[in-house]
Amino acid sequence: LSPKSLDLYWDGGFSEEERKKNKKLRKKDTKITTIGPFESAGTATFPGHQFHLTPTYDASHSVYRFVASNEDPIGVYDPLSDEPEGIYKLTTEEQFKYNAQKLNLAYARDYHIATGRAWLSMFPRPKPMHFMWK
Repeated sequence: LSPKSLDLYWDGGFSEEERKKNKKLRKKDTKITTIGPFESAGTATFPGHQFHLTPTYDASHSVYRFVASNEDPIGVYDPLSDEPEGIYKLTTEEQFKYNAQKLNLAYARDYHIATGRAWLSMFPRPKPMHFMWK
């Protein structure tokens, strides 16, 4: 939900405790992708894996961190939630994209309640192009 591009990194390597015990251990972060303004990205992962978002111009500064879990496999960074008036600073097109992502999150919540599974797509989805039967 960010109005700026962000890089998504997987926090690979060693845990904080392991690095404190052994100063020679180095953490290796792996860049997964660059997420455009008001876009989303996904990756295949396991519960317990940690991720962070950084500005595209500064990989050393994390703006958001999250841990994938069975209960909550999706991390959502919304810098405008701390600044309610921030949405009014966006252009009409940016407001539309922001509201589309918020609608998708609301649908994801309802989908999880109804099915017990996480919604990992965008709502609304286009109709299928190829039907299996008539």
